[in-house]
Amino acid sequence: MDKSKIWENDCLNRKEEGQFLIHYLRERYKQNKENLFVLNLNAEWGFGKTYFLENLALELKEEQHPVVYFDAWKNDYTKDPLLVFISEVDNSLKEYFKEDSETYKLFKKASISMAPKILPHSNPNKN
Repeated sequence: MDKSKIWENDCLNRKEEGQFLIHYLRERYKQNKENLFVLNLNAEWGFGKTYFLENLALELKEEQHPVVYFDAWKNDYTKDPLLVFISEVDNSLKEYFKEDSETYKLFKKASISMAPKILPHSNPNKN
């Protein structure tokens, strides 16, 4: 996608907030790569949260940042949303992992170990 068209239909003028947030995240990461945190976006229904996050994700991808975009509303069809979330993380980030890397192996191991908790009928140790 052409980066100049990402915010093209931005009726609420959120492009500036998106770019501020990208700058904030970059600076925070530069200061301490090990300091993890949660960022919450909160607004009433209809205030453009989905639009904002979709476009923010597109802009970050255009800038070659790894992005996992997970829309909980679109994935509200399953009894086990964690499984769908893990699958989205895997699909979104697999191009950044070498399959033989320690990070990828740890992610796969964690995913498999969670499967019995998510899907009680599955047992990865069963032959």
